[in-house]
Amino acid sequence: MLHGTSMILRMSRPDKDMSSLRRTFYGIFRMLEASRALLYGEATILAEDSWVDFHEGLASDDGIWDPIEEILALMIRCSTFNLRYVSTPHSFT
Repeated sequence: MLHGTSMILRMSRPDKDMSSLRRTFYGIFRMLEASRALLYGEATILAEDSWVDFHEGLASDDGIWDPIEEILALMIRCSTFNLRYVSTPHSFT
């Protein structure tokens, strides 16, 4: 299921003029995609600049602080950090 939501997000494009139903699905898929990226240690399109800018535009329209959104943003950043950490050579001597 988690990979299916990832594919749905990949096929859609960030669009400011989306319907309220599509916005609701985006919020749900964002949560599932952030979970997938963190659980499986994989890249997520939500870390790409276009999706980050899109989400910041949506969040600024609301004007309401949501702690869940902050947690999701942290999950996305952690998955991105994890990928960078794993891909760099380490020397612990």
